[in-house]
Amino acid sequence: MARRMKGPIAVTSQPAPTKQRLLERPLIRCLAINGALGAVCSWLFVGALIGFDVCGLRSLLIAADALLLGTIMVVAVMTITWGSASMGTAVFLLPKGRGGSGSRRPVGLVPSPALVEARIPARRR
Repeated sequence: MARRMKGPIAVTSQPAPTKQRLLERPLIRCLAINGALGAVCSWLFVGALIGFDVCGLRSLLIAADALLLGTIMVVAVMTITWGSASMGTAVFLLPKGRGGSGSRRPVGLVPSPALVEARIPARRR
């Protein structure tokens, strides 16, 4: 790799990473796949929200002056939320080290449900 100075900025002859080279990296590919999966799930969810008119969302969007803007805002927010949640889940489920087991779940610690008596004092009226 040749390096020469051109003014205050160092110029290198190393090629810039291309799209194909980025997707060859396993972590980037994992994040891209999970981000796309989260985005598709969010679009299906928004379609169901609007299709079933949950909480009057479809009626509200239709009655608005800017139908397209409102729809784009809902889709964009849900895409960012679901995509980042999917990517974050994928990162947390990665193995700890290079030779890890692939799971971060604690071994042997299983919570068991238990009934507990709770006394609530009665208030006078």
